[in-house]
Amino acid sequence: MELIEDIVVSWYNRQKTLQECTESFIVFLERLKMFDSRFEIWYLKGGNRKDAMKNILVPEYENIRKLFCDKCNDDEYPKLSYHISLWNGGRIDSESFGISASLGSSETSKWNNNCSLSFPYEGDIYEYYRIKKNKEKLKEIFIDHWNPEKIMGDDGKWISL
Repeated sequence: MELIEDIVVSWYNRQKTLQECTESFIVFLERLKMFDSRFEIWYLKGGNRKDAMKNILVPEYENIRKLFCDKCNDDEYPKLSYHISLWNGGRIDSESFGISASLGSSETSKWNNNCSLSFPYEGDIYEYYRIKKNKEKLKEIFIDHWNPEKIMGDDGKWISL
């Protein structure tokens, strides 16, 4: 078994509208939930745990869309990218994990598209994904859904796909 920190995938030059980014992220959250029910509930990050726990996210189109860009039109492209960051609501910090994504960018020199899942550093989900085959299956979902050009290796170095 190995130590785990996160799964990060990245890709360039895929300009997408707000609608395309929103729909793709919702499908990705659904795929994660189907893979492992512990990825079912997400909260908006807040200033503190108590405030954040009031902000459960229902992953419906309008909710995700507003998090990406409240004042944008569905057919609008981002200036840099649309960004979202969510948290699992872990009861203690060591069991907390999060997901974030920056989507829709076409600016390779300034910004890249990416999606990352940060793991807790103890608890059931940490122990489960320390098993290499379990983490590899989860990585497959990231690769299959986002079709990235690179993935962060366990050594912290990028691997081209």
